Amino acid sequence: ILSIRNQRGTQREYETVLILRPEIGKQSIVELVERIRSILEREGGSLIRVDNWGLRTLAYAIRRNKRGVYLY
Repeated sequence: ILSIRNQRGTQREYETVLILRPEIGKQSIVELVERIRSILEREGGSLIRVDNWGLRTLAYAIRRNKRGVYLY
């Protein structure tokens, strides 16, 4: 997907990375993405792309978790 930021009348693009608990299931990830999508659309934005980077090792433990699911 090419960037649309250079087209007239478009909004700015932002990137976000979420780190989820390692035991989260695929269905929970789908529900979370749909919840975020509905919030963005309600406020006039849109979700262009979602990449699931999968389970990765964290640089340091967060709440005793050494791994996390990265969602870009």
